[in-house]
Amino acid sequence: MDKLTKRQRRNEKIADLFIDLGKYTATAILITSLMGEFKSKWLLYGGGLFVVAFFIFIGIRILNKD
Repeated sequence: MDKLTKRQRRNEKIADLFIDLGKYTATAILITSLMGEFKSKWLLYGGGLFVVAFFIFIGIRILNKD
């Protein structure tokens, strides 16, 4: 069994947090788009896609750092 250092475990938890934030944001955007009408859907989808990509990118970078 792998023994991880405290730093590696902490980084893994932080990376998981960022990936989860990306998933939660994507879910919120999907539910929001289904619930109502928006004048600027491109802003909702474009901004949401940027935020999701940012969170997932940061999470993957932290995971690959170890």
